[in-house]
Amino acid sequence: MSKFGAQQSTLPFENLHELLKLDISSNKLTIISSDAFVGLHNLKRLMLEDNRLNDGSLYQFAFENLHELLELDISSNKLTIISSDAFVGLHNLKRLILEDNRLNNNYMSKSSTNNLYFKAGHTGKEAAKLALEYVSRIEKNPCTGGTEETLDLTFNHTAWEKYTQPAILTSNFLSSVILKNNGSLDSLTDEMFFSLVRNNVNSLKNVFGSCIAIEPGIYSNYSSFAPYAYRQNEIVFSHDIALSYKYHGNKTEWYFNLKIRNWENATRTVFKTKYSAGDISLPEQEIVVLTAKLEDGHWTKPYFDCGGGDIWMVTFSSPILSLDLTERPKFQGIASVDIQLTNIDINQCDQDSTHIYSDIDIFRGTHRCPPTTECKFIKGRGFQRGAYECVCSKGYYFPDLNAQVKAFSGLEMENSSDSTLYTCLPCKVGCSECDDDSPCLYEYLFLYRFLLLLLTLLTFIAIGVLFAITVNFRDKPVIKAGSPIFLLLMCAGGLLVCTMGFLAYPKPSEFLCASQTWVFHIGFSLMYGALVAKTWRHVLLTC
Repeated sequence: MSKFGAQQSTLPFENLHELLKLDISSNKLTIISSDAFVGLHNLKRLMLEDNRLNDGSLYQFAFENLHELLELDISSNKLTIISSDAFVGLHNLKRLILEDNRLNNNYMSKSSTNNLYFKAGHTGKEAAKLALEYVSRIEKNPCTGGTEETLDLTFNHTAWEKYTQPAILTSNFLSSVILKNNGSLDSLTDEMFFSLVRNNVNSLKNVFGSCIAIEPGIYSNYSSFAPYAYRQNEIVFSHDIALSYKYHGNKTEWYFNLKIRNWENATRTVFKTKYSAGDISLPEQEIVVLTAKLEDGHWTKPYFDCGGGDIWMVTFSSPILSLDLTERPKFQGIASVDIQLTNIDINQCDQDSTHIYSDIDIFRGTHRCPPTTECKFIKGRGFQRGAYECVCSKGYYFPDLNAQVKAFSGLEMENSSDSTLYTCLPCKVGCSECDDDSPCLYEYLFLYRFLLLLLTLLTFIAIGVLFAITVNFRDKPVIKAGSPIFLLLMCAGGLLVCTMGFLAYPKPSEFLCASQTWVFHIGFSLMYGALVAKTWRHVLLTC
């Protein structure tokens, strides 16, 4: 198949009004016409990856009928640019996957990406910048509900591991109850479940919520049961989210990822316990329990809990396990904690060698400070971009001398379309640091320098005239009496001393500074050496 839509006699999906997912990947498609998806009014996910789509393949308004679409995957094609009207009509699109194409740096206009998060094969700093832009859009625009707003970045979870213990302990407790009660949780009551999740929320400040979600049949009171507790305005609320949320499906990352995992190698822990009956100690009993560890859990990517806490958070889920009739591990549910990121700072400043890697260091180096400034991180701003200041680098000063804060706001830099407007001014020559444009070295005054140069020039001319007179009238008695050779040496020395003044006039350099010293000392030696020799000769003749 190479073409999809208008070239066909009938529209292929015209009557599939209830279809939710359509996968037509790896079909060698080259064209998607504007009527290709007519009739798919309720489609949520569309997969078009690994086809042969290029820049001319996506017809104008190709997806305009897919008003309910949440995810569009057109990765592994041959796209290099996408027109601004390619996604018209996708009002609810949350995730656009463009990996493994040939997209250039300006592959998509701003109008195409105002309300969605996209993954385009970027890594490192580029991916972090895209994520920051999305964080900003979530801050500015009201969300529509759910947990679809996700940052598709890989984080270091080390700093968050201390918050996982409530989930791990709860899951292990429920696993032991199941094993003790022949695969059932019926020995517990609803209130016991709700007490567990409420206590998890109360245990640590940064734990926003906690949930227990179990497989059907494990708790006979309900076909689906998921008690959830969360903190809001210092009050802990709790309810059964299974009443309005189907968590068993493959879209529920925090549940489904653990459900499909192979638990054959789950840790088996042996417990030996001596119970008592009144004052009598009973024989020791051995119990084998499946215990979950930190590495058995699942971390979600950071997401915005829209309509719940309206905050950025990350969820850690720990598995609830039991043994089936063949003694093989069996998945029975999860216990989770939601860790709020509100109090965790985003540090966009450059990484330095003395810094210890932390959870949000993925955003390092994404600041927008101009070259004349340096990024200075501001702690305590929480999970938002722009938590820094651009302070002037050494050798530059802040242009507004009356400003109380001599730095450019990071948030202002992030929102600015032209960072060249925020530039520090260079210090005067010779100043390593400065607060204004005051000079650190002596400043050349033109009039003063010109007068000195003129005086030096007149002196040089006068000495030159004397030199010429001495040469022309060296045979005259009066010149002979003064020893012409000594007179000429004195004039040459004077000319060299005056040359030092000419060398001092231009802008200083290493060559000119060194030349001044040599010229002055040679000229001084010639002039006064000849004078001393002439005087010594006169003394000898008079004696």
